[in-house]
Amino acid sequence: MIAGLLVRLGLIERTIVAFYRIDKLRFTKPVFIGDTIKAVLEVVGKDEKEGKPYGVVVYDIKGVNQRGETVITYTSRVAVLKKHPQA
Repeated sequence: MIAGLLVRLGLIERTIVAFYRIDKLRFTKPVFIGDTIKAVLEVVGKDEKEGKPYGVVVYDIKGVNQRGETVITYTSRVAVLKKHPQA
């Protein structure tokens, strides 16, 4: 669900190459029927990948319920296309 919410942000629309890796995945609280969940994303790093048309962006992601409690947290690495200068 959190991944779907992040896609709707449009940050990786038409630029994503692949989901590279998920680290430190923790379910910290239960989620119940009727809960409202929001996704919070912070860019914490990048890896250029010399000679490749893509780089890897590192995000810290958490899902937060309507009470402000973190219910899931993880680090995601996503391969995205590099921006090429316009000619």
